[in-house]
Amino acid sequence: MKRPLIPVLALIAAVVIGMIVVGFWTASRPAGAQDVAARFADALATGDADAARALLQDPTAVTEEAWTAFSGAEHLTLVDEAVVTEDDDTARAEVPASLGDEPIELSFPLVRTDDGWRVAEAPLGTLSVTSSRGELVEVADQPIALEGGAARVDLLPGVYPVSAWPAAYLDGGADVAVAPAGEADAALDPAFTEEARTQAEEQLAAYIDGCLATAAEVPAGCGMVVPWPADLAELDEISFRAETLPSPVVDLEAGTFAAEGGSVVVTATGLRADGSEAEFSYRSDTWSLRGTVSVDDEGLLLSVF
Repeated sequence: MKRPLIPVLALIAAVVIGMIVVGFWTASRPAGAQDVAARFADALATGDADAARALLQDPTAVTEEAWTAFSGAEHLTLVDEAVVTEDDDTARAEVPASLGDEPIELSFPLVRTDDGWRVAEAPLGTLSVTSSRGELVEVADQPIALEGGAARVDLLPGVYPVSAWPAAYLDGGADVAVAPAGEADAALDPAFTEEARTQAEEQLAAYIDGCLATAAEVPAGCGMVVPWPADLAELDEISFRAETLPSPVVDLEAGTFAAEGGSVVVTATGLRADGSEAEFSYRSDTWSLRGTVSVDDEGLLLSVF
């Protein structure tokens, strides 16, 4: 007599169901502190800002400018696996790593949350930048505002290219390694580029041309004093004819410019005190302009005294 197959099939089904249940429970169980620490360290090493951000308990603790700069940095190298020490709902990871050719201590705390383990505090270092020119610098292509020629920014570990801004007008930079819990410095003394000189000279020439446009009043900041009130009670129009344009000299290192030796004839049209129309001309052989050259957040700036 053959034995019934039902008990055997039932046993097989029970084993399969048991394996599925165990597999589902294992797959759905939140990642442990060791796994989260390893994933976070790998994200720092590969420059995966999105992955690193997702593992932080508070992603806003790292500024948006720091995330952007991190994407453009040279990232650390992992030397060995993370060593994680757990204490109830907290843990600390120690990860052997190097930055450039130097070993660094990559250490960060973790905490157990309702969503599983998360990195409790990002391993940030501080970069201090000074620049003798400009209102901004670029850190890995991320503009950073200067206040009084200096700026401080907290960054994730990496080697960051720091350069003067804008690069078209200012030349100077350095690569700076920012280690966790470390202080790094970059002191820039940028030089003006040839493009800056060309732009300054072109801007000054255009400004001088603008001073010669016919107007309803004497243009401010053009270095002209026209004594029309001595002859007219009311000015209707004033026009200019340059016999000799002032010769511009731009001194970028001093941050100044001068345009001197100009000759200009000014014609003022208006009304005399008795209401009659009249026209008077005035000549100046000392037409000149002076001012400063600087770089602001919009580019090269010429300011007339």
